[in-house]
Amino acid sequence: MPYKGEIGFARLTNLMMNVFIGLVLGLTFLFVANDVSTTSTQELAIGFLQAFVLSVCVGYAMGDIIPTLGIAQKVCDALGLQSGFMRHLVTSLILCLVNVTVILCLCMFINIVKEGGFGVVCQVVVQLWPIAIAAGFLGIACTLKLAMAIASRLSGFDPSMASG
Repeated sequence: MPYKGEIGFARLTNLMMNVFIGLVLGLTFLFVANDVSTTSTQELAIGFLQAFVLSVCVGYAMGDIIPTLGIAQKVCDALGLQSGFMRHLVTSLILCLVNVTVILCLCMFINIVKEGGFGVVCQVVVQLWPIAIAAGFLGIACTLKLAMAIASRLSGFDPSMASG
């Protein structure tokens, strides 16, 4: 897989964002799903690592199939948001709604469906979705520019120069 130029920029941004989303969701669910005062450090570490790895893998694959960043940028263009804080917030919100929802649904399906069935998966997703969206939006809004800067540097592609 090429990691240079425009496609490299897209893939690296996708990877970086999913690492950040995996960290945020992994920590969020660690505290939501466990009584951290009574759970051993080893169990917490294993639970976090499982959630992180699964989230990054699911998110990266999904991000390679659905070009969420490109879609978000087209929505911003359609809304007349050329640059600035509002464009960043709208882009972050769209990335969050799509990516976090897909990651949450697929990760819960993988973890729960065998023991609890599809109904329990749906119930858990509905219960966790508001928390996941809030945490995911905060994480994405705080790290999107960093992820894009790292991707730009590593890929040699500057999206601001390409759009001009």
